[in-house]
Amino acid sequence: IRALEERIAELEERLREERDEERRRALEEELRREREQREKLEREREVLTEERERERKEMEERHQREMEELRRRYEGQARDEAERHREALQEVRESTAQCTAAGQEHRSRRGSRRFFCL
Repeated sequence: IRALEERIAELEERLREERDEERRRALEEELRREREQREKLEREREVLTEERERERKEMEERHQREMEELRRRYEGQARDEAERHREALQEVRESTAQCTAAGQEHRSRRGSRRFFCL
């Protein structure tokens, strides 16, 4: 585009200086073609810029969805693991309470000898 703009400026300068009518018409035609080419390239650049922007947005949205899915998945896994830990802790507490109760019962029947619960 920059090269076309330079060429257009050059043709415009030559057109202003040209005195021969036939040569002027040829320069005007060449100038018209160069301007059309520049406009075509500018439209193509605009289309490519819009496509690139659309692709960038789609990629950002896809990345955002993937990150959200990963967050949901890991939060779910963390909740499941926390629930398993709570259940295991509850089992340990119940087992400890049973063992303590059995030990107290044993001590009361047998005296103060030590009782081990496994």
